[in-house]
Amino acid sequence: MKKYYLIFILASLFLILTSCNKEDIEDISGELMEYYNENWISIRESKTEKKYPLQIKLFEIEREQDATLDQQRLEVIELMEKELIPVTDDAIKQFQKIELKHQKVKELNDMQIEVERLAREMLEAGIDYYKGDISESELEEMEGELSSKKDDVVDYINQLMEEYDLEFNKDEKNVEGLYEMIRK
Repeated sequence: MKKYYLIFILASLFLILTSCNKEDIEDISGELMEYYNENWISIRESKTEKKYPLQIKLFEIEREQDATLDQQRLEVIELMEKELIPVTDDAIKQFQKIELKHQKVKELNDMQIEVERLAREMLEAGIDYYKGDISESELEEMEGELSSKKDDVVDYINQLMEEYDLEFNKDEKNVEGLYEMIRK
């Protein structure tokens, strides 16, 4: 009789633990989808909308044939300091404001904040480059580091999507070719 009682208790415990784990997975995957679809994409979209005209303006400054090289450098530096860096600072603040419950989603957000900080450092290094304080190879090294960190974020997103049985909704296109995340 004790044997059956022990088996019943173990089976009940197993069912309780299994159902709690499924609820945790649903909760984490829901937070991940909400974070990605409502925060990550919209912050990136906002940043892109603000940066695109500035990048065109930067390209136009660099192509100006009437301006001297010193004038171009000063205009580029001013554009980066007064317009591009504040866009990145705004993105950092938006990511920092996001309140998350689950460690894995928090980790993803922290990784994205690090990417944004590196992007800001890259802009500052661009200013230093235009001032003649650093070399092009130093700037390219920073660009490589930033690219690597961006890849790490994408890899982590893919890892989480696999872990929580999520996929991209390829029927609905969003900013920069990004798709919303949905359950499989």
